[in-house]
Amino acid sequence: MKRVCIVILILLALFAAPVSAQDQNRARNLVNKKAILPLSRILPAVKKHCKGKVLDVRLTNNRGRHYYSVKILDKRGTLRNLTVDAKSGRIRGKC
Repeated sequence: MKRVCIVILILLALFAAPVSAQDQNRARNLVNKKAILPLSRILPAVKKHCKGKVLDVRLTNNRGRHYYSVKILDKRGTLRNLTVDAKSGRIRGKC
């Protein structure tokens, strides 16, 4: 099981796209406009909902709504994908 987790982590590290300064600025502007909640409010709720290590967070837009896509490696070594409404903080997905 440990080997599977290590392989997953290595693959994620290899294929993870770096966050650009433009993406960070876009997110900062949306937070400043109160259009989305900051990660400092989202991540504690996500960690409480799903115990484990947060591997990746992306801000996405679907039909005018912003969402955080969160990848978590849970305590059992299972990769979990959660979607969080960036405006309300509502978490979709099970752990």
